[in-house]
Amino acid sequence: MKAVRRQVVLVLAVAVGLIGSAHTADTIRVSDFGMYPYTFENYVTNLQAAIDSCHSNPGSVLLFEQGRYDIWPEGAVREEIYISNTSSEVECPSKVKTIGVYLKGLENVTIEGNGATLMMHGSITPVAISNSKGIEIKNLNVDFERPAASELTYVMCEPGRVVMKAHKDTRYVITDGHVNLIGEGWVSKKIHCIKYNPSDKHSTYSGDWNILQSCRATEIEPGTIAFATPKDFAPEVGTTLTLRDIIRSQVGTLILESRDVKFSDVNMRFMHGLGIVSQYSHNITMERVNCRPDEKSGRLLASSADFMHFSGCNGAVKVTDCNFAGSHDDAINVHGTNLRVEEIIDATTVRLRFMHHQTYGLNAFHPGDTVTFVNPATMLRSKIAVVKSVEKINPRNLAVTLDRAIPKDVKIKHTCVENLTCTPTVHISGCTFTRHSTRGILATTPRKVVIERNNFSHLG
Repeated sequence: MKAVRRQVVLVLAVAVGLIGSAHTADTIRVSDFGMYPYTFENYVTNLQAAIDSCHSNPGSVLLFEQGRYDIWPEGAVREEIYISNTSSEVECPSKVKTIGVYLKGLENVTIEGNGATLMMHGSITPVAISNSKGIEIKNLNVDFERPAASELTYVMCEPGRVVMKAHKDTRYVITDGHVNLIGEGWVSKKIHCIKYNPSDKHSTYSGDWNILQSCRATEIEPGTIAFATPKDFAPEVGTTLTLRDIIRSQVGTLILESRDVKFSDVNMRFMHGLGIVSQYSHNITMERVNCRPDEKSGRLLASSADFMHFSGCNGAVKVTDCNFAGSHDDAINVHGTNLRVEEIIDATTVRLRFMHHQTYGLNAFHPGDTVTFVNPATMLRSKIAVVKSVEKINPRNLAVTLDRAIPKDVKIKHTCVENLTCTPTVHISGCTFTRHSTRGILATTPRKVVIERNNFSHLG
């Protein structure tokens, strides 16, 4: 009997050893690629090498030690990507994105942050997930050494003169008596201003910066600026101007044409342009994702546009127990993109055009997709068809061939086409929304939407 027990114990020990060995083999540590916290070195190429090693290890876990890791644009992946609702051809002709953490073509990979912080520098998209499946990012913080937004607070106001205190993360230079807001390799040129009033905790559109930009400025001491203002200019002491460039050259995170992506216990402390953009992706889950500044930072603004933007997604969009505070646009926006009929090429083929000035170049249709014709005057849907083929003529125009004849009532330069396949169910629950200058949630989808147990306060 003792011999049998010894054999059982030996078998269990071997099994446990094999399981442990498999787990070790599936764990990729960033330290194996020369990354250690608090060195303040540029780790962008090290981190990409660690990610690339996951290609040969499906099911692997990329593991960080807790601490700060710095990422600069120098050495980062650069790729042309058209992103919904970001910029027009005039606003930002180049669609090349600089990507700090690029997960492309991966399957069943988890990034375990262990509370690590990725500190971004310059103009950069911190994270992008493209053409991947089964990706989870958890226990990770993303922040910017110099956020692409500035904050200045009125500390003294009198007729003809105001004094403002710049937040410690705001950088500026005074040239020829005027303030220029600068960063790591950038300067704000087309500035949008939102004023935050602590007395009522609301953020509202403001023309203050238009006035202050034309006023002569003098630095009293580092971080404190006096402006010679018109005598009737009388802002309230204690209010803060949050300022950012209107050009959306980067995004906070991109989830592109991927499926089964999950973020959990992630803190997005600042995002330039749009926030977390999920574009033509299937099944996106956000759990305990905090889109708000670190309380210790003293900053108010965490995104210069929407915090979470879902464009043309399908499957299920789930946002649970998340916190949203301090954006210059909506917290959550779920929508598709209807293209206008520009030409009837033949009996089953139409030329369609992206009409929104900041949305074009997307892979909006695929063979097998179900589409419907829409009257834009009433938003009513009519005939349904299935896509047989798609030809991209240029970033603005597509030729789409359907499995049946184009309906007789389709009007050129009026009727639109909606991709019904690229529409998700939406479930948003247990979230907190505050300090936004616009709305909390926009949800545009023909499928089931559940919004429950959320807290909305001090919205625009």
